[in-house]
Amino acid sequence: MYYEVGAKQVQGGRDYQEDCFQVFFPETDDVDKRQALIVLADGMGGHAGGAVASEIVVEKVVREMSKDYPAENFPDALLNATNAANKAVQERARERPELQGMGCTLVAFNLDEKALHWISIGDSLLYLLRGGEVIRKNDDHSYGGYMDRLIAAGEEIPETPGFTPRRNMLMSYINGEEIAMIDCPEEGHDVRPGDRLIVASDGLDTISSDDFPALSKNAHTAQAFADALIDAVEQVGKRNQDNTTVVVVDVIGSPGDDTTQDTPGDWVGDTFLPGLDDGEPDITLQDLETSEAPGEEPESAEQSVEPAVPSLDVVAEKNEPVARPQPTPGVAPDKGASAGADSKNTVIAVLVAVVLLLVGGGYYFFSGTSSTPADQGLAVLGSDSGQIEKSVASAGTDGASNPSLNQPGDLTPAVEVEPFQDPLKSGGMGPMLVGIPSGQFTQGSSSLSPAFNERPSREVSVPGFAITVTEITFAEYGAFVSAVGGQLPADQGWGRNNRPVINVSWDDARAYAAWLSSQTGKRYRLPSESEWEYAARAGTSGPYWWGRKPGHNRANCWGCGSEWDGVKTAPVGSFPGNPWGVRDSAGNVHEWVADCMHKNYEGAPVDGSSWQESGCSERVVRGGSWSNPADGSRAAKRVGMRADVRQDNLGFRLVREID
Repeated sequence: MYYEVGAKQVQGGRDYQEDCFQVFFPETDDVDKRQALIVLADGMGGHAGGAVASEIVVEKVVREMSKDYPAENFPDALLNATNAANKAVQERARERPELQGMGCTLVAFNLDEKALHWISIGDSLLYLLRGGEVIRKNDDHSYGGYMDRLIAAGEEIPETPGFTPRRNMLMSYINGEEIAMIDCPEEGHDVRPGDRLIVASDGLDTISSDDFPALSKNAHTAQAFADALIDAVEQVGKRNQDNTTVVVVDVIGSPGDDTTQDTPGDWVGDTFLPGLDDGEPDITLQDLETSEAPGEEPESAEQSVEPAVPSLDVVAEKNEPVARPQPTPGVAPDKGASAGADSKNTVIAVLVAVVLLLVGGGYYFFSGTSSTPADQGLAVLGSDSGQIEKSVASAGTDGASNPSLNQPGDLTPAVEVEPFQDPLKSGGMGPMLVGIPSGQFTQGSSSLSPAFNERPSREVSVPGFAITVTEITFAEYGAFVSAVGGQLPADQGWGRNNRPVINVSWDDARAYAAWLSSQTGKRYRLPSESEWEYAARAGTSGPYWWGRKPGHNRANCWGCGSEWDGVKTAPVGSFPGNPWGVRDSAGNVHEWVADCMHKNYEGAPVDGSSWQESGCSERVVRGGSWSNPADGSRAAKRVGMRADVRQDNLGFRLVREID
């Protein structure tokens, strides 16, 4: 028994190709290939460097698997190779911070003798065609697949009112962090002569798997079937068709062995696929692209006020086109559990319950707001610092004096205060500040979030403080450099003055804070992670202070719709401030905070203080930047960087303690 392989790949309606695949035959001298390794990765659209991530993962998995082939234990070998690939993605992102947030799916399978072993992460596809039946072999780690599994198991569906779920939201993928879900069966699955295997990126979902047998019937070779599948996708003419890659493997019986001589694709008939009868209620899980009405703007454009998708704190969304640089893919040249129920009535009862739960009250998974507050002014209004301290202190230590403070979606400032500045002993004024009231908030992301370093979420009490309205500018930092001597950091030719200072390390930021403290007689310092996120959220609880979606022209980041996206920094204050008057907390430049980077929030302080430890190798940066996708600008997003790093998308803002 041996294997024949065919493959085809198209870019579709996208401006870039993020799929990558390789076919590895260890027995290069054999005409009949009796062992084969197929690896396919689909880069995450809308995320920086999706093509880079998919290329890294494919190459690393193939390299690791081929070191000592064949493996004694293929599941262990596949897991080890995947972990190595995940680590390689993490290392590349640390070397090139502009790639932070990149990720991809993975399907890799090995055929050896009569056994099929695979590993799968994400929503890419692995099908077996046998005797006219189309069998989905691997798990689907999208939100739609998660819902399907709950329904099939008869489990209670979490309440998710106020939005329409989208099937293509990923709940597991490779991005250098802990992988949420991995499908890697311990037992090998048998393959037989006449079987056809299909591994594909989710662009193949454009056509129904019901069509596979007929297409297979007319394709006498693996390559002909791969061509037919891609042709069928292209004939649909789908608007903004996703990248699509298909690899077909035919299992052929060899003369003289004990196998039959069935030919792949030689049977076609009515294919049985478990599903709903016409009379059963249906639940619509909206697809990202098919949900768009003709002429509707892509997701990066401004949408309606009512949120339509769950928080990005919970899931990562694939295949959302963004304007960004296009890395070279480096592609080699030329996702089923059957759902059972005791009776049809049971199925109907479960589905009706799902409908009721989906439209019921109460938040379980996701919360947030899409309201847009009025622009908070940046002008100097002449308040003195003594008054601001009294106003902030009067809010109390637990937020009880202002009940609206902790209500999700409340965009009214809890304490009406004006921006202020402290005078400098050497003349002039310090950076603009705004008072932040004391209170409590939920820091981090949901327990379902694939961003493990943002978990577990916890309630944090934060004393009142003041924070700079914007990131520290070149002009403000320049006064420090002139006073103490030294050289102003490079501005990359983008200009200085009111642009955020960049190319500053963690220690540079602390040195400026110490100088500012000596000049004003007040204590300035880097904010703690809790203080930073509390001020950035401003009493809201969505991914962004303005709502669930990045929207259009609300921040400077890849695909955020500003004139500076992916190009350079914007002058500070170029976008509206949040309800507490804080500007630029999303995008523009990453911002140093005081904390050591930890892999999650287990054991983190809940009093608003910074989390320190001896021998800290990395410090936390927050807020995303001009060179990162919108997901990197979420209020909960956290990244670790070495304290000595200086780069063109990294700056800081300061906290001023209240006496």
